[in-house]
Amino acid sequence: MKKFLKIRYLIPAAAVLFILIWLCSLARCEFLTYRHGGEFYGFDEINSAYEYKILSYNDDFARIYCVNFNRTNGTVYNYVREGGQWRFNE
Repeated sequence: MKKFLKIRYLIPAAAVLFILIWLCSLARCEFLTYRHGGEFYGFDEINSAYEYKILSYNDDFARIYCVNFNRTNGTVYNYVREGGQWRFNE
């Protein structure tokens, strides 16, 4: 009976932990986009996208997820800062 009680509480706890981690990653992505999104607005890859989100950002590197206008697919672009300017990294 004790083993059943452990499993009974373990599964919902794992589900709640998964949801919390997922929500924190979404909040981080939204915060990075809100804070640094304007730095990438002039690039052709960003201007041709329906929507974009910054996945990761530091002083020298950024990963940006762009969704096309048809909303059928998305692409991750990498940018590198060289000489104070962001450059598309293929």
